[in-house]
Amino acid sequence: LGDLSKLPYAVSRPSPDVIEFAAEVGSVQIRKTFRLEPEGYGARLSIEVRNRGAAAISPSFGVRWPARRGVASR
Repeated sequence: LGDLSKLPYAVSRPSPDVIEFAAEVGSVQIRKTFRLEPEGYGARLSIEVRNRGAAAISPSFGVRWPARRGVASR
């Protein structure tokens, strides 16, 4: 599937506390859903990968947080 961060995602907001990003690569559909917590700054992330094709896929996942500029890493 490649680097999913490079795909063009369609963005939708089905409710005030939910933001969805959807993309498709061939027969594989990807949906990232961010659900904002009602209090504070928390959010929950769910990722769905659906294979609509006949060929098996073996995806692996990783999450990277952007580096903060001007802050030395420890």
